[in-house]
Amino acid sequence: MPIYHGSTAIGELHYGGKTIGEGWIWAGGRWVKVYSGAPDPRYEQQAWTTAGAHTFILPEWAASFRCALWGGGGGGSGGSGSVGSTGTGGLAGAAQLGPVIAATGQTLTIIVGASGAGGAKEKSGSAGGASSAAGTTATGGAAGVYTSSSGRAGGTAGTLTMPDGTTISGGAGGGTNSAGGAPGGGGGPGSGGIFGNASSGRDGGTGRVVIAMWNRTYQPHNA
Repeated sequence: MPIYHGSTAIGELHYGGKTIGEGWIWAGGRWVKVYSGAPDPRYEQQAWTTAGAHTFILPEWAASFRCALWGGGGGGSGGSGSVGSTGTGGLAGAAQLGPVIAATGQTLTIIVGASGAGGAKEKSGSAGGASSAAGTTATGGAAGVYTSSSGRAGGTAGTLTMPDGTTISGGAGGGTNSAGGAPGGGGGPGSGGIFGNASSGRDGGTGRVVIAMWNRTYQPHNA
């Protein structure tokens, strides 16, 4: 960020008659790093893959950030133990790209959505948990609902393009008797049987939160 004395931008920082490349000033109740020249472009990503709440302090070098989120995948239902039909797979968690936000050293609360549990035989699964960060939320996938007729496989979560131009693929949906992949894939259905024998549905994939950060000289691809 530029530094001003009155209305005049300061072009260089000096100490003891020598030009220095960077320094620190006290502003807004915290120390802020300042530069007399343009720093090299810098871009980093950090991911959270464990379900639950996390805390992250944005680094001082970051000028902007953007969050990519996947909700947890829904769990699949169990199969039928009477008519031999396969259960129903859970839906994928939503994939959501948040807006570009100015970084000022904020402390962020990050929630990674839990996977939805698969249902027992002839029972529905449970929904996946929502993921959230910096005001953006990705909802969890709906559960596979048990019916006595064969249903779908688990849903595959969406792919997001990051500010550096790379992509992160969502988790694959689970097939029969297979769990959903992370992030956010829907859990697969349980296989059916007869004489009361059937398999339970499978869990969905855990959600994910990825925060992309860059400094003032980096040029993002999709921001």
